[in-house]
Amino acid sequence: MLAQGNQRAGLGALERAARLEPRNAQIQLQIGKILQSQSNFPRALAAYQRAVALDGFLAEAQAGIGEILLLQQNFSQAVSAYRRLVEIAPAEAPAHYNLGVALSKSGQTQEAIAAFKKARELYQSQGQNEGVSKADTALRQLQG
Repeated sequence: MLAQGNQRAGLGALERAARLEPRNAQIQLQIGKILQSQSNFPRALAAYQRAVALDGFLAEAQAGIGEILLLQQNFSQAVSAYRRLVEIAPAEAPAHYNLGVALSKSGQTQEAIAAFKKARELYQSQGQNEGVSKADTALRQLQG
């Protein structure tokens, strides 16, 4: 149903599957992604949190939590979410970059600089020039 573009029916099917298989983190992750795409952030956040509670190493769900918390301008909780994400996915440049964003918005400038530098290093090692540029811009803004 999702492949055919029917999000409503797909979400309903996933919610039924979640009732039948309540310990399946992947189902909760998919529910969270659909709800986030529909801008239903409170329900998406809850689904991502259920997914992480079931599988603490599900990086995609942890990233979803961080994204929503940033959108909601809940920076202190976003910092915690991204710190956990960089623990479980240390080579993910966007995780370090978003940690830097959350830290800078929480007034933790020195830690934000370190996170942006790590993101830049990872982007560069992965040949992602756009990411390098984005990290450089963030660093310039913080370092004056």
